[in-house]
Amino acid sequence: MVLVFMSVILYSFYKLTRSIMGSIEATTKSISGISAYATDQVVKPLVQVAAAVQGIREGINWVGKLFKKREGGKDV
Repeated sequence: MVLVFMSVILYSFYKLTRSIMGSIEATTKSISGISAYATDQVVKPLVQVAAAVQGIREGINWVGKLFKKREGGKDV
């Protein structure tokens, strides 16, 4: 009788655990999808903007060097 009772409890625990694991797996897939979406929609454009700003800054520095005087007081 105790063996039957233990079997029923263990089977119930197994079903509950399997259900929880299924929920965890679904949640993990959702989080993975959300992070991929965030990467595509937020991070990539920010990287592009940062690269553009850096390029503009380098261009401004280059133009500034064109007009900067050399040592000895002579223009370029």
